[in-house]
Amino acid sequence: MKPADSTGSRPFLIAITGGICSGKSTVSDWFAKRGFPVFFADKIGHQILEDSEILNRLLHPRIRLEMQKIIDSFLSKTGFLIFEIPLLFENGLEEAFDLTINVYADERTQKDRLKKRDGLSDAEAEKRISAQMSADKKKKKADVNIVNNGSIESLYLQLENLLNTFNSLKYKKIKTLTEI
Repeated sequence: MKPADSTGSRPFLIAITGGICSGKSTVSDWFAKRGFPVFFADKIGHQILEDSEILNRLLHPRIRLEMQKIIDSFLSKTGFLIFEIPLLFENGLEEAFDLTINVYADERTQKDRLKKRDGLSDAEAEKRISAQMSADKKKKKADVNIVNNGSIESLYLQLENLLNTFNSLKYKKIKTLTEI
């Protein structure tokens, strides 16, 4: 599977983002199980931190550089390349992708998932959610929005419908991650 106007000079770049406990990783895993190459910005960050002690303000440029290296290794290959980037819009990285997918859940669902996953109180969960860019802002910035309030089957149906559009996707004029 490849985009309709595949130039062969680079893969079609997709970014998956969303708020905390919105289901980003579930969506990313769904694509990976279908054979798409999927990379996780957070995991790249953890690998960098294992290599040396790096302050947070220095970490993001290093993550962008490592992600760009991955993209460069796929040059002249057609198809799709997917990155899960929790802080995509917060770091202005959307200009480096052909398609941005925002996964979101209502705040109640996020809070319940966060409390269950991390054992947080209501107040702690609310504080973590409110520290992020609002779901409404992310929805406005994204090319595609995936609702993840309900069942896993409902989520997968939305992803199947999205996947059916992949052959008609168009490349954008994008920046490299090191230009941002």
